[in-house]
Amino acid sequence: MDTHLKEQELANMTAYHSLVEDSIYWDYLYFRSINNNWLATSDGIIAHFTGFKKLVFKNWVLGKMKKRLWNQCLAQGIGKDSPSEVVEKAKKNLKALSIFLGKKKYLMGKNSTTLDATAFGHLCQIYFTPTNKELYTYMESETRNLVDYIRNMRDEFWPDWHEATTTLSLQTKPNLSSVDPLASTDLVD
Repeated sequence: MDTHLKEQELANMTAYHSLVEDSIYWDYLYFRSINNNWLATSDGIIAHFTGFKKLVFKNWVLGKMKKRLWNQCLAQGIGKDSPSEVVEKAKKNLKALSIFLGKKKYLMGKNSTTLDATAFGHLCQIYFTPTNKELYTYMESETRNLVDYIRNMRDEFWPDWHEATTTLSLQTKPNLSSVDPLASTDLVD
């Protein structure tokens, strides 16, 4: 997937890969460790549980998950920062990635790379989950190219995104003939 890249491009990709996995990842994990209760709402996955499983998820799993994530944040160091400090760091990280992307289709140019797959997954955690409204708003207003980028990646590589995220199924069958690569739809209609 990355064989078309020259040595300088591979070096840049390595640096930006580190930005995504070693900084942006911790930015959203920090907020998920503070509040993961949204997972037990209609924005989360609670609708896919019934009866006892639903009760256990809401009253036990979420708390355990929150504690585990918070301990990871403390061990990494970001857990010692205040929410406002983490927001400011996250904004700088998103801005850096936005500037690097510029007007390119993919982060490294015309062809997708492993960096695009990684960045897509992490950026979706900020944009499509309600972990921090301020970062969502920042992406919408200040790094609009990142929003367009993840929507274009979603539409190109996951034409069954809406069905898969609604049903939480990996058994969806995308209707490729109806995919309009120029159309953008949000997760929430």
